[in-house]
Amino acid sequence: LLIAGNLGGSLASVARALGVLRARFRRVFYMPGNLDLALHPEEATAFPDSVAKLLALLGACDQLGVDVFPAPVCQGVLIVPLFSWYNAWFDASDPFPNPSQKLDRQCKWGGLDPEMQVWRFMLALNDQHLRLSYPGAVITFSHF
Repeated sequence: LLIAGNLGGSLASVARALGVLRARFRRVFYMPGNLDLALHPEEATAFPDSVAKLLALLGACDQLGVDVFPAPVCQGVLIVPLFSWYNAWFDASDPFPNPSQKLDRQCKWGGLDPEMQVWRFMLALNDQHLRLSYPGAVITFSHF
């Protein structure tokens, strides 16, 4: 099962959903989405920013046996989840991002500039996996 994010607003709700799905499927791959990384009001003291919540989500996935990094599912087939974030700067005809519209106000990024650095941070999380050679079929997925 490939889950491309937005399971819940809080870490507890995401972990609960992943636990239910993991009990029903032999393999579960997950990539957090923007709603998963938003800081829910009940988490105000638990996470200083969305990077901390991302790390907590990855830890919960590890405990639940949910894959968030490349892994084979059978001989010759590899699933490669990709971390990503909004980025349309390369497309001059794309109406987004609209500078007056602040997407994901509940995501807090500490010292990262949400317009130019978050997508680069997410992309960098893929670097070591994208440099590897994968024999056979590769299936990728991301939230965005």
